[in-house]
Amino acid sequence: NKLIGWFQGRMEIGARSLGGRSILANPLSPKARDLVNLNVKSREKWRPFCPSVKEESFEKYFDGNLKSTNPYYMIIAYDVKENMISKIPSCVHIDNTARPQAVSRKSNLKFWQLLDILEKIQHHPIVLNTSFNVKGEPIVESPEQALRCFFSTGLDELYLGSYVISKK
Repeated sequence: NKLIGWFQGRMEIGARSLGGRSILANPLSPKARDLVNLNVKSREKWRPFCPSVKEESFEKYFDGNLKSTNPYYMIIAYDVKENMISKIPSCVHIDNTARPQAVSRKSNLKFWQLLDILEKIQHHPIVLNTSFNVKGEPIVESPEQALRCFFSTGLDELYLGSYVISKK
């Protein structure tokens, strides 16, 4: 249930955090959305966060077909399956939809491996994923910016390449 800064590999291009520059939280916790908003993002409570999920498990959580849609970039809203709404409360919008990212092993192995580990721990290969920045600033681009954001917010840990930095 920690708030994590995730700075790995190359930076994404575009408006979405796709597992290179991310703030991560536990979507199974009903408090995660509020914790991210309060401790890091400083944005309106009603604004939802998106989930990242292993590609292989996408259809377990969302009404959508990997073959006929493109759920890899957090662009399309999908209905959350009724039996999963209460499982991932911090990523479900008021209308029971979410804007997920399906993570493939081929496109982002390290992020996929994180989701695989989460599946072993919590039985759900899914994480709340938002861009690694604070309100009014661009997504962090350098290790120095990641460290500044980490130390100036309520993030608990920073995964910076092969380093783990904690505020203990």
